Amino acid sequence: AQMIESIELAATYRGSPLIATGWRDYGKGISGTGRVHLTDDTGTRLASTLGSAQLRRPITIGAKDGGWYVIGGTGSNPYAIEVQRFNADASRDSNFGENGILAVQGSYPDHIIARLDESGAVTIVASDYATSADPDAGVGVAVIIRLSPEGRLDSEFADAGMLRLYEKPAAILDVMVSKKFGIVLVYRNTILQAFSNRGTPILEFGTNGVAMPEGITRREWVTGEVDHAGNIFGIVREYYSDFTQGYSLVKLNSQGSVDQSFAGGQTVTLPWEWNTAYDSPEMAIQSGIILLANAHGRHASTVRLLAYDLDGQPIKEFGGSGARDFDFAPNGESVAGLEFAEDGSIWLSLKERRGFDEIGTVYRLIGSAHSQMHNWYDPLDVNRDNLISPLDVLLVINQLNAGGWDRLTRPDINNDDSITPLDSLLIINYLNQHSSSLSDGESDHATQGVDLSWLFDEDELRLRSRLPY
Repeated sequence: AQMIESIELAATYRGSPLIATGWRDYGKGISGTGRVHLTDDTGTRLASTLGSAQLRRPITIGAKDGGWYVIGGTGSNPYAIEVQRFNADASRDSNFGENGILAVQGSYPDHIIARLDESGAVTIVASDYATSADPDAGVGVAVIIRLSPEGRLDSEFADAGMLRLYEKPAAILDVMVSKKFGIVLVYRNTILQAFSNRGTPILEFGTNGVAMPEGITRREWVTGEVDHAGNIFGIVREYYSDFTQGYSLVKLNSQGSVDQSFAGGQTVTLPWEWNTAYDSPEMAIQSGIILLANAHGRHASTVRLLAYDLDGQPIKEFGGSGARDFDFAPNGESVAGLEFAEDGSIWLSLKERRGFDEIGTVYRLIGSAHSQMHNWYDPLDVNRDNLISPLDVLLVINQLNAGGWDRLTRPDINNDDSITPLDSLLIINYLNQHSSSLSDGESDHATQGVDLSWLFDEDELRLRSRLPY
């Protein structure tokens, strides 16, 4: 009897996304040990057990460099949270901790949430029993553990990388992180608390760092994201008098108040038909698009994707009304994850309960004209170093001469699914037009974000692959 703890999409490895799936023995409850499987986008398993098989309730976080953090509990009293770091090829990172392992003593895996921000820093919220005389009695407080992008306890965060909150861990429903804004915790009754990346309260957020947004504090927070400016987009659950429930989309500003410019200062009712057995909405935001996913229908046999702009208006080009249904789940499945990949494709992971077991499935959605050789973030940046330079031209020419594609690069500039002399010419023209802004052969070109226009073509969106676990 195996239960899925997490399904995570990481950065790319040799040009392809990686998926890690964390499992544990459901029959043994919280003490059940787990394992993590690492798989590429063709369904090839790179590692059957990533990390220690003794980890309790393992979860995975993809590192910025394409590597992996595997986080779980280990041992018995005294308890510890163990963070293991692996390279993209599933080998242990010997530069991290002690032979790839960092143990945080006194923490216990009954409530772990982990998030990765844009800088590569990892924020972990867990239970801390270091000050409790009786850990088995369940007496503990929440602790924030912050790892630097280099994979060490962040010495600039609170007390040597740890901040004890003296709140019950189970009261924390969600954690959101931003490289520029900081860390936002969401408690029951939608009470939010904001900290800087140094562990100090953001005093402008609510009152001394704690906000109780008017109008939504009686609703249950489900999931959300915070951007660089501190704007928070979230899904909240509402309960009705007929014992059913529904969902709304809400935006808060950097002061922790409901944003009056978003949908007229109101929450946006989301058109999902509630089903309690498969209820697990997810959110992803990219290039001005808020994409939402949840099981839909009485038997949850359909997954409904919703698309909204940053003003809270449905993007009607998406399915004609801002909603599209996919019959992914004939047996009824709940959504486990929703991600935008760096090539502009969408990854959707689902979980299906079969008795005491759970079966995970990952789907990839792309446009029919979607080229894997094209850089959807910045078409002219062949080697994806965030610069446009003569090196990008040289890489295209080298692949033309070799007659093949180096998967670490994106040489298809015009997105015609081929490498031709025109691709190199487009970069040369850009360099010539911007020669005055070049310094040492590199441009000040700024990326524009992922091109997601294919989302809104009714004939474009299609299923690329189905990866079972």
